[in-house]
Amino acid sequence: MKMRVNIFSCLLAFIMGCNFTAGFIHEVVEEKKPVSLRCPHPVMGKVTWSRENRGSNVDILSADGDGQKRINDPGKHYDSQADEFRSLYISRTNVSDSGRYLCNNEPAVELTVIPSGTITLQAAVGTNINLMCPFDVSETHLPTWTRQNSDRKFSDNQMGQTLTLTDVQSDDTGLYYCDGKPVAYLTVKDDQSKRAAPGLVLMLQVFLPLLFITSIILLLIWRCRNKRGGSGEQQDATVYAEISDGSVFEPAQGGSNHHSCTYSIIHEAPALENNSEISQSNEPIYSLIDKPN
Repeated sequence: MKMRVNIFSCLLAFIMGCNFTAGFIHEVVEEKKPVSLRCPHPVMGKVTWSRENRGSNVDILSADGDGQKRINDPGKHYDSQADEFRSLYISRTNVSDSGRYLCNNEPAVELTVIPSGTITLQAAVGTNINLMCPFDVSETHLPTWTRQNSDRKFSDNQMGQTLTLTDVQSDDTGLYYCDGKPVAYLTVKDDQSKRAAPGLVLMLQVFLPLLFITSIILLLIWRCRNKRGGSGEQQDATVYAEISDGSVFEPAQGGSNHHSCTYSIIHEAPALENNSEISQSNEPIYSLIDKPN
């Protein structure tokens, strides 16, 4: 049973880890549009929203059931919604709002605010993508391509009006600039893992309760069998002797069963007058053999 409990604990920890990963999301919104950022899990009571800034967390808003207390928000840029996730609401986003937000010190949302009119593109992992620079490019000037919040440097053969990305991966996601001007926001998705992860979480959410119930049933069966086995051994170990006149009867010598009394047939029993007649006599036809001298 200890092994079953350990397996259950490991699976429970694993499913909680899956839920945490599924709760952290990336949000992309065009500037001047509203956005609502929710906590990874339902929140009861007080909530504090903070934002990463140069490696440290800065509190921006705190709210509880009695009212709201704003922290480091003189322009009332943020607001709190009264839903179960105590979402952080930004009515009019700016490009400067991009960053990672935390709910009660737990990573919640990676927000990217893109300039108005920016093209949004999606690509699958392992595919190739071409990004076109919409600005005038002369033969004597090759535009410089960059990506927001990235130190990646593109090779010379990637420089030009068209930026070609081959075998894109998840870390290629981001906002791309041509000569410092935003061109497109690219999202690279792993479709296979996206389909598998929710299915795995759902399977574990169904399997864990069944495993818990099965463990309880097996535990009850095991305890019942132990009780029955213990009482049976006690009965088998107990020897009963019937005492009629103060003497104790012992098994006859050579008997096959040393735990039971030996019986003998009385040959002097009177013959029945009619073979078909059933004897109604209450006299026993068996008697216990007296204890040998």
